Amino acid sequence: MGGKWLKTTVGEFCPLTYGKNLPEKRRKQGTYQVYGSNGPVGFHNKPLVKGEGIVIGRKGTVGAIHYVALPFWSIDTTFYVTNSEDRDLRFTYYLLESLGLEHMNTDSAVPGLNRDAAHARKILVPGLYEQRAIAHILGSLDDKIELNRQMAQTLESIARAIFKSWFVDFDPVKAKMEGKQPEGMTEEIAALFPDRLVDSELGMIPEGWEYKALGDMINIFDSKRIPLSRSQRKARQGKYPYYGATSIMDYVDDYIFDGVYVLIGEDGSVKKPDGTPFLQYVSGKIWVNNHAHVIQGKRLVTSAASHGERSEGW
Repeated sequence: MGGKWLKTTVGEFCPLTYGKNLPEKRRKQGTYQVYGSNGPVGFHNKPLVKGEGIVIGRKGTVGAIHYVALPFWSIDTTFYVTNSEDRDLRFTYYLLESLGLEHMNTDSAVPGLNRDAAHARKILVPGLYEQRAIAHILGSLDDKIELNRQMAQTLESIARAIFKSWFVDFDPVKAKMEGKQPEGMTEEIAALFPDRLVDSELGMIPEGWEYKALGDMINIFDSKRIPLSRSQRKARQGKYPYYGATSIMDYVDDYIFDGVYVLIGEDGSVKKPDGTPFLQYVSGKIWVNNHAHVIQGKRLVTSAASHGERSEGW
């Protein structure tokens, strides 16, 4: 049977400490991650926090919560919380995530989280034993989510490699030119590829294929996008995904697109750390804001093909 839960405040349970300014020009090469309000922003040769901790967005990406397992530097657009013997840090992380701190913006010009307001939030917390038990359960779920994310990333890498082999390097065509069965595909799929390369404006391409501009092969639906502010989304909570440049940002009560689309980040976070663009392959009833291009393939070009994946017709 669980113990009694304590009525307290954020400030009493896990006080927020201001991060410290560290301009990029002052950072020295090292292995300690530097955290801003939206996550890691670089490295430095020494940490500000010498153990694990929690980073909370103070300016910019207000209320974003990051759990950091190794020593790190938290810059001045953030708050941070350090470990303590009388509370579980992972539980503290999940608690802070549940408080909706991202909605406590106190500055309309530059989004900001007021520490006094955050500290005044009333909370209920269990004893240390229950904290650890709760953190273990939620942590196990997070571990499974991370494993699934890594698996999806691996599958995406495999799909990219196959797409490059088939449609950039033309390996199936080259194999058939040598009288061989293309590797990794059935005879039915192999029959869709010719056995000859011909010259084109782009160089050698499979016989029967055409050189086309991307605009000739896709439809763009950017004019139908409608951005919703955070307060508007809060007032319109529902079951339909609301997409931004890189991911689902929220769920709302209506949709403006219904089908299969590829979303391409237009502004903000448009590139991944490896330099590739943010692409989202989405389907069903969705809402998209003005930070992602909305495209579909024309005629025989499916949205899956536009995304670099195998279409149902292949």
